[in-house]
Amino acid sequence: MPGTRHASVLARRVLVVDDERHQAAALAALLRLEGVAAMSEHVATAALARALIEPPDAIVLNVKMPGLSGTELLAAVRERYPDLPILLVTGYDAQDPRLVRALTARRVWYLAKPVALPSVIEMLAGAFADHGSPEAVPRSGV
Repeated sequence: MPGTRHASVLARRVLVVDDERHQAAALAALLRLEGVAAMSEHVATAALARALIEPPDAIVLNVKMPGLSGTELLAAVRERYPDLPILLVTGYDAQDPRLVRALTARRVWYLAKPVALPSVIEMLAGAFADHGSPEAVPRSGV
C-alpha cells in the first residue's frame, strides 16, 4: 500500500532525470513505493525523447548535466508542454544565472540537493493542485 498522504500524486506519471544514473533510479523507485508511476532517465536527450513519446504529468529534473543541460531540456519540453510541472533539482548555487532564468518560467519549482522524498512528494502534490501559479508551492526545500 502506498505510503503517501497526498492522493493527488497517486498514479501520476513522473519522469526523473539525473545524469547520475543511481540517483535517478533511486528517486524513481522511492516515488513508485509512494504510488507514483515514476520512470527515470540519465541522459537528457533520452528523457526528451521519452517525454515526447510518453508524456509525463511532471518532470523532476537535475539542472547540471553533460550534453543537453537540465535548463536546455526544460526549454525543449516547454515547446511541446508549456504547462507541465517541472521540479528543478541541483546541488549547485541557486544564484546560477541559468537557474534563476529557469525559475522565472511558469510551473517550475526548485529543490536543493540532497533532496528528501517528503519534499519531492509535497512539491509534486502542490504542483498537481496548482492551476497555474508556481508561487502556490515553495521553490526550495529539503
